[in-house]
Amino acid sequence: MLFLIVSLVSIVALTAQGVLIKRFGDKRPGAEITYTFATAVCAFILFGIIALVSDSQFNAQSVVYSLFFAACYAGSTITYVLAVGCGSLALTTTIHSFALIIPTVLGFVLWNEPINAFKIIGIVLFAAALLLIGEKAEAGKKLLSTKWIILMIISFFCEGLAPVAIKMHSTALGEEKAAACNDVFMVMAYAMAFVGIFVAALLKEGRVKITSADGKKQKNFMLDSLKIALPLASLGGLFNGLYNLMNTVVANNKLNVSVFYPVVSAGQLIFTCIVAVIFFKEKLSVKQLCAIICGIVAIVLLNI
Repeated sequence: MLFLIVSLVSIVALTAQGVLIKRFGDKRPGAEITYTFATAVCAFILFGIIALVSDSQFNAQSVVYSLFFAACYAGSTITYVLAVGCGSLALTTTIHSFALIIPTVLGFVLWNEPINAFKIIGIVLFAAALLLIGEKAEAGKKLLSTKWIILMIISFFCEGLAPVAIKMHSTALGEEKAAACNDVFMVMAYAMAFVGIFVAALLKEGRVKITSADGKKQKNFMLDSLKIALPLASLGGLFNGLYNLMNTVVANNKLNVSVFYPVVSAGQLIFTCIVAVIFFKEKLSVKQLCAIICGIVAIVLLNI
């Protein structure tokens, strides 16, 4: 029951984050890093409140793992939004989602989690679902530029290693000690992450000026973007924090990460397709429908 609840919450949280990013991108193209900075700040505030209420403890051993998580989170977020800007959105999102195969494989290799034929087939179908979900590139648009490949390699490994940092923290301290300082761990991680993302946003978007229609007044693009971002980023930070809170629950309750992450990743893609059809009136291709079927079958097999 705990596994089911944690998985559903994680899937909903990830799906909601994607929808919010899409909404913001429509309102403010070119300010994606500023949005992710605002989201990280909101998630930091959320975990700060939780840490105060829960009386979470500080542990010096947590610092290095918090830094590891922060570097992965910031690196994944920044490179992902930049990769979207110079390549296919569908292909970028597909490969970004596929990164959760990293903690899945490490679950088998490092933490000796059980593996059987059903799980192997499930992982194969999971990979097939991720490959089928993408659409073809627009005519005349180059998919595999050198810049895009470099950004996606960094994003892939950072996204895949972020939950590994949480698992390593739990393993190093032990479930009981890690649970006692999890909230402070996340507060430190998000504090370090939003500082890094802020520097990236400042370098890319902070120097851009917007000239008013009369040609006389100018305002800072980043500051103006923050005003637009805050309402959506507040929700985005809530969902982002909620997802990473579920990661700590998985780590501290010895839930099977080799099952959890494929289920969440495939579930996110399925939920996103449903939301796209119902709320954004998008039409699914035959390949996307096949991907949904593969994802559902993969989830069943991974739980056997």
